[in-house]
Amino acid sequence: SLEQPLHVRFIELMPFGPAGDWAKSGFVSTAQVRARLEAAYGALTEVRKPSGSGPARYYRIGGAPGTIGFISGISGHICSRCNRLRLTAAGRLRTCLFGGQEAELKGPLRNGASLAELAELIARAIQNKCEKRSAPYPSSVMSRIGG
Repeated sequence: SLEQPLHVRFIELMPFGPAGDWAKSGFVSTAQVRARLEAAYGALTEVRKPSGSGPARYYRIGGAPGTIGFISGISGHICSRCNRLRLTAAGRLRTCLFGGQEAELKGPLRNGASLAELAELIARAIQNKCEKRSAPYPSSVMSRIGG
């Protein structure tokens, strides 16, 4: 991102599934990574997010053409900025990485639901998307959640 117009993102390790205990002991926060980058390259200036960037906050080093993004799922509050949906391996639409709410899509798809019916199911799920994390970290692994 220093020499090319690339968008580099750092995401905090999240304690999902059986690796949860390890993730807690090996956790490195956004603040720690940012401090290391600033010590090496100078101050980071917050910039406007690239289109479709989701929950990340973006910064630029000096006159660099690229940006550096941080997704602070543990040390920050990203839910209100999140525009992500996840389709699980079981055919369910998950609107929140941290929440347990899922909309069943596989059944309706297999039963011949129309595009309008599927759009209604998806719209309803999005309307129920949470504004902030209220649940503990999922016990499922990311590959099951859709990550």
